[in-house]
Amino acid sequence: MDRRSAGSSTRRTDLGTVAIRLPVLKDNLLGAPGGSRGQYPHPGPNPPPPALYRPTWGALTRRSPDPASILIANPGLRVPVGRSLWLDPLRALVIQVQPGDRCEVTVLDALLSLSPGRFPCAFGPHQVPYTHFGSASPGRARLRLHLRYDAPTYTPALPFTPAADLTFPQPELVTRNRPWLVEKLRGWSQAIDGSVLDFAAPVNRWGTSGTRRCRLTLPPPQGGPLPRYGRLVDATGAPVPRGEGRDCEASVRAGVRYQHTAATPSPSWDYVLLMAALLGPEDTGAGSVEVRPREHLQLLVSIRDGVENTAPRPSFGALMTMRSISSC
Repeated sequence: MDRRSAGSSTRRTDLGTVAIRLPVLKDNLLGAPGGSRGQYPHPGPNPPPPALYRPTWGALTRRSPDPASILIANPGLRVPVGRSLWLDPLRALVIQVQPGDRCEVTVLDALLSLSPGRFPCAFGPHQVPYTHFGSASPGRARLRLHLRYDAPTYTPALPFTPAADLTFPQPELVTRNRPWLVEKLRGWSQAIDGSVLDFAAPVNRWGTSGTRRCRLTLPPPQGGPLPRYGRLVDATGAPVPRGEGRDCEASVRAGVRYQHTAATPSPSWDYVLLMAALLGPEDTGAGSVEVRPREHLQLLVSIRDGVENTAPRPSFGALMTMRSISSC
């Protein structure tokens, strides 16, 4: 006699009756019919906050290697171009850790703008920042993450890839960002000036007390590989120190140039990663400086004699042969 149960179906074959389990889809979101609402804020000027994610009844007490009982919600992020935001443990990435268990998330991309490279699953609201470095393309990025969960009876490993979608707010600090031209390979650009890069005057938009200053910084090498095919040099030809900031207006008057240094043919473009930050008034008592808004930007360097970036094409002259190699 065939036995049937909820979530199962049967199939008649020559060998008899084989029961096939059908997956039962459960919604992990309470109050969000369809399972996809509330994941992203509304793109309007005053978007409502995303809905809080809550696990289904019994998910918090289930002692099994079911990934759905560990990774509760993973809707991704909406990141403003060139800005930073905190990873929200109640909306952006919800991970449930049972008492006594250990859980850790590892960032698999070495150059990913999610830091630190390894953090506990039970992270707090202001512990894991995500920084976008100013590139407008692509409009969506995938974060390659790996979750390791250590329990007394099982140790599941869960790779997952949340999405980071870009939004495009009006820049507050950088008002001009135009291509920087290099005439030939292994050549020099003109000195940077206000026609290439310019900044908004630090008026009393962020307060009325003290003096606001803008600081421009070339991030240190661990901040990324840009520029790839050259370097920035000052008016004397010495490399511009990375990680040291200077006044924004002074930076565009310091005679800084781009030097193309690639020994092999390089593409017709390169990028210079910069960070502009607005500083608050100095506290004469403690000597501290408050950092207000900051924006990351990528300055495009156009290399005139560089190789155009083209998609690869198959060659019909290639020999489609297979050789048999025998070992003696």
